[in-house]
Amino acid sequence: MLEQRKKDVSLVVLDLSMPGMGGEEALPHLRQIQPGIKVVVSSGYSEVETMSLFRGSTVSGFIQKPYTVERLAETVRRAIG
Repeated sequence: MLEQRKKDVSLVVLDLSMPGMGGEEALPHLRQIQPGIKVVVSSGYSEVETMSLFRGSTVSGFIQKPYTVERLAETVRRAIG
């Protein structure tokens, strides 16, 4: 979907655990399609534990599950700048 609509997408919320391909594996693919895209990582694990898996990768934020719509909107606003 990103490849088809990359001009319309400025941020991706990337879950650490997804069926088929986890967040760690998906991030490099997203970067190949759109190198400068902002990424917020979402997980039920702690931020420290989750972000250690993304060392060396630039991500724009983290949101821990479960979260509210308000918390997601705040995280996205901060990530977009």
